[in-house]
Amino acid sequence: MQRTKILAVSFELFLKYGIKSVSIDDISRSLGISKKTFYEYYTNKKELVKTVIEYFVEQETEDLNEIAKTTDNAIEEMLGVAKYILNFLKDMSPSLVYDLKKYYGESWKIIEHKHMTNVQEQIKTNLIRGKKDGLYKESIDDDIISRLYVAQAMTITNEDIFPTKDFVRTKLFEELVVYHLYGIVSDKGRKYIKKSQLNA
Repeated sequence: MQRTKILAVSFELFLKYGIKSVSIDDISRSLGISKKTFYEYYTNKKELVKTVIEYFVEQETEDLNEIAKTTDNAIEEMLGVAKYILNFLKDMSPSLVYDLKKYYGESWKIIEHKHMTNVQEQIKTNLIRGKKDGLYKESIDDDIISRLYVAQAMTITNEDIFPTKDFVRTKLFEELVVYHLYGIVSDKGRKYIKKSQLNA
Protein backbone atom coordinates (compact mmCIF):
# COMPACT_ATOMS: atom_id res chain seq x y z
CA MET A 1 0.00 0.00 0.00
CA GLN A 2 1.53 3.27 -1.10
CA ARG A 3 1.59 6.21 1.27
CA THR A 4 0.06 8.44 -1.40
CA LYS A 5 -3.01 6.16 -1.59
CA ILE A 6 -3.49 6.44 2.17
CA LEU A 7 -3.14 10.22 1.94
CA ALA A 8 -5.60 10.52 -0.95
CA VAL A 9 -8.28 8.37 0.71
CA SER A 10 -7.78 10.03 4.10
CA PHE A 11 -8.08 13.45 2.50
CA GLU A 12 -11.35 12.48 0.79
CA LEU A 13 -12.83 11.20 4.06
CA PHE A 14 -11.69 14.24 6.07
CA LEU A 15 -13.07 16.55 3.40
CA LYS A 16 -16.46 14.83 3.37
CA TYR A 17 -16.99 14.08 7.06
CA GLY A 18 -14.58 16.32 8.97
CA ILE A 19 -11.54 15.04 10.83
CA LYS A 20 -12.78 14.21 14.30
CA SER A 21 -15.56 11.91 13.08
CA VAL A 22 -13.22 9.84 10.86
CA SER A 23 -11.34 7.10 12.70
CA ILE A 24 -8.31 5.03 11.73
CA ASP A 25 -10.76 2.12 11.46
CA ASP A 26 -12.79 4.08 8.89
CA ILE A 27 -9.68 4.87 6.85
CA SER A 28 -8.34 1.31 7.00
CA ARG A 29 -11.74 -0.09 5.99
CA SER A 30 -11.97 2.30 3.02
CA LEU A 31 -8.51 1.24 1.91
CA GLY A 32 -9.22 -2.45 2.43
CA ILE A 33 -6.27 -2.88 4.78
CA SER A 34 -5.83 -3.75 8.43
CA LYS A 35 -5.04 -1.20 11.12
CA LYS A 36 -1.74 -2.99 11.60
CA THR A 37 -0.84 -2.27 7.98
CA PHE A 38 -1.93 1.34 8.39
CA TYR A 39 0.36 1.80 11.39
CA GLU A 40 3.30 0.64 9.30
CA TYR A 41 3.01 3.98 7.54
CA TYR A 42 1.71 6.35 10.23
CA THR A 43 2.18 6.12 13.98
CA ASN A 44 -1.02 8.00 14.89
CA LYS A 45 -3.85 10.13 13.54
CA LYS A 46 -2.11 13.41 14.40
CA GLU A 47 0.83 12.52 12.16
CA LEU A 48 -1.57 11.45 9.41
CA VAL A 49 -3.54 14.71 9.56
CA LYS A 50 -0.36 16.80 9.35
CA THR A 51 0.87 14.79 6.35
CA VAL A 52 -2.54 15.01 4.66
CA ILE A 53 -2.53 18.80 5.02
CA GLU A 54 1.00 19.01 3.58
CA TYR A 55 -0.15 16.75 0.73
CA PHE A 56 -3.17 19.00 0.10
CA VAL A 57 -1.07 22.19 0.05
CA GLU A 58 1.40 20.67 -2.41
CA GLN A 59 -1.33 19.30 -4.68
CA GLU A 60 -3.29 22.55 -4.65
CA THR A 61 -0.19 24.57 -5.55
CA GLU A 62 0.47 22.30 -8.54
CA ASP A 63 -3.16 22.56 -9.68
CA LEU A 64 -3.24 26.36 -9.42
CA ASN A 65 0.04 26.67 -11.31
CA GLU A 66 -1.46 24.52 -14.05
CA ILE A 67 -4.50 26.81 -14.24
CA ALA A 68 -2.17 29.79 -14.64
CA LYS A 69 -0.34 28.05 -17.49
CA THR A 70 -3.46 27.02 -19.39
CA THR A 71 -5.48 30.25 -19.26
CA ASP A 72 -5.26 33.08 -21.80
CA ASN A 73 -5.16 36.00 -19.38
CA ALA A 74 -5.26 37.03 -15.71
CA ILE A 75 -9.05 37.32 -15.52
CA GLU A 76 -9.60 33.83 -16.91
CA GLU A 77 -6.94 32.55 -14.52
CA MET A 78 -8.68 34.17 -11.55
CA LEU A 79 -12.03 32.72 -12.56
CA GLY A 80 -10.43 29.31 -13.16
CA VAL A 81 -8.94 29.41 -9.67
CA ALA A 82 -12.32 30.46 -8.26
CA LYS A 83 -14.04 27.53 -9.97
CA TYR A 84 -11.40 25.15 -8.64
CA ILE A 85 -11.84 26.38 -5.06
CA LEU A 86 -15.64 26.41 -5.30
CA ASN A 87 -15.61 22.75 -6.33
CA PHE A 88 -13.46 22.05 -3.29
CA LEU A 89 -15.74 24.01 -0.95
CA LYS A 90 -18.85 22.23 -2.25
CA ASP A 91 -17.42 18.92 -1.07
CA MET A 92 -16.02 20.23 2.21
CA SER A 93 -17.62 19.36 5.52
CA PRO A 94 -18.43 22.48 7.59
CA SER A 95 -16.63 20.88 10.53
CA LEU A 96 -13.28 20.47 8.74
CA VAL A 97 -11.88 23.91 9.58
CA TYR A 98 -13.31 23.75 13.11
CA ASP A 99 -11.66 20.35 13.71
CA LEU A 100 -8.32 21.58 12.43
CA LYS A 101 -8.36 24.71 14.57
CA LYS A 102 -9.50 22.98 17.77
CA TYR A 103 -7.83 19.58 17.68
CA TYR A 104 -4.94 19.84 15.21
CA GLY A 105 -3.35 23.22 15.81
CA GLU A 106 -0.02 22.29 14.26
CA SER A 107 -1.75 21.28 11.03
CA TRP A 108 -3.87 24.44 11.04
CA LYS A 109 -0.67 26.49 11.25
CA ILE A 110 0.39 24.90 7.96
CA ILE A 111 -2.82 26.24 6.42
CA GLU A 112 -2.31 29.65 7.99
CA HIS A 113 1.30 30.00 6.94
CA LYS A 114 2.47 27.75 4.09
CA HIS A 115 -0.88 27.44 2.32
CA MET A 116 -1.80 31.10 2.61
CA THR A 117 1.71 32.18 1.61
CA ASN A 118 1.31 30.11 -1.55
CA VAL A 119 -2.10 31.68 -2.19
CA GLN A 120 -0.68 35.16 -1.67
CA GLU A 121 2.12 34.49 -4.17
CA GLN A 122 -0.41 33.11 -6.65
CA ILE A 123 -2.58 36.23 -6.35
CA LYS A 124 0.43 38.53 -6.55
CA THR A 125 1.63 36.85 -9.74
CA ASN A 126 -1.89 37.12 -11.15
CA LEU A 127 -1.98 40.84 -10.37
CA ILE A 128 1.32 41.40 -12.17
CA ARG A 129 0.03 39.41 -15.14
CA GLY A 130 -3.23 41.37 -15.22
CA LYS A 131 -1.48 44.73 -15.18
CA LYS A 132 0.86 43.63 -17.95
CA ASP A 133 -2.18 42.69 -20.06
CA GLY A 134 -3.88 45.97 -19.23
CA LEU A 135 -6.79 44.14 -17.61
CA TYR A 136 -6.03 45.32 -14.07
CA LYS A 137 -5.49 48.86 -12.80
CA GLU A 138 -1.87 49.90 -13.04
CA SER A 139 -2.18 51.79 -9.75
CA ILE A 140 -2.89 48.76 -7.51
CA ASP A 141 -0.19 47.66 -5.10
CA ASP A 142 0.48 43.96 -5.73
CA ASP A 143 1.77 43.25 -2.24
CA ILE A 144 -1.04 45.03 -0.41
CA ILE A 145 -3.87 43.62 -2.54
CA SER A 146 -2.54 40.05 -2.38
CA ARG A 147 -2.29 40.29 1.41
CA LEU A 148 -5.80 41.75 1.64
CA TYR A 149 -7.13 38.87 -0.45
CA VAL A 150 -5.55 36.32 1.87
CA ALA A 151 -6.86 38.13 4.96
CA GLN A 152 -10.37 38.14 3.51
CA ALA A 153 -10.11 34.48 2.54
CA MET A 154 -9.18 33.63 6.13
CA THR A 155 -12.04 35.76 7.44
CA ILE A 156 -14.70 33.70 5.66
CA THR A 157 -13.57 30.66 7.67
CA ASN A 158 -14.02 32.57 10.95
CA GLU A 159 -17.03 31.13 12.79
CA ASP A 160 -17.40 34.26 14.93
CA ILE A 161 -17.88 36.44 11.86
CA PHE A 162 -19.50 33.99 9.44
CA PRO A 163 -21.07 31.09 11.41
CA THR A 164 -21.81 28.10 9.16
CA LYS A 165 -25.38 27.95 10.41
CA ASP A 166 -26.02 31.36 8.83
CA PHE A 167 -23.65 31.49 5.84
CA VAL A 168 -22.82 29.10 3.01
CA ARG A 169 -19.07 28.89 2.37
CA THR A 170 -19.44 28.74 -1.42
CA LYS A 171 -21.58 31.89 -1.42
CA LEU A 172 -19.06 33.69 0.77
CA PHE A 173 -16.22 32.79 -1.58
CA GLU A 174 -18.21 33.81 -4.67
CA GLU A 175 -18.80 37.22 -3.10
CA LEU A 176 -15.11 37.51 -2.20
CA VAL A 177 -14.05 36.83 -5.80
CA VAL A 178 -16.52 39.39 -7.18
CA TYR A 179 -15.39 41.95 -4.58
CA HIS A 180 -11.73 41.30 -5.39
CA LEU A 181 -12.02 41.18 -9.17
CA TYR A 182 -14.19 44.22 -9.67
CA GLY A 183 -11.98 46.19 -7.32
CA ILE A 184 -8.88 45.61 -9.45
CA VAL A 185 -10.01 45.47 -13.08
CA SER A 186 -9.28 48.35 -15.43
CA ASP A 187 -11.83 49.68 -17.92
CA LYS A 188 -10.39 47.20 -20.42
CA GLY A 189 -10.79 44.39 -17.91
CA ARG A 190 -14.38 45.36 -17.14
CA LYS A 191 -15.19 45.42 -20.86
CA TYR A 192 -13.53 42.03 -21.28
CA ILE A 193 -15.72 40.55 -18.55
CA LYS A 194 -18.85 42.04 -20.11
CA LYS A 195 -17.94 41.02 -23.67
CA SER A 196 -17.05 37.47 -22.67
CA GLN A 197 -20.17 37.21 -20.50
CA LEU A 198 -17.97 35.79 -17.76
CA ASN A 199 -19.84 35.43 -14.52
CA ALA A 200 -17.26 36.80 -12.05
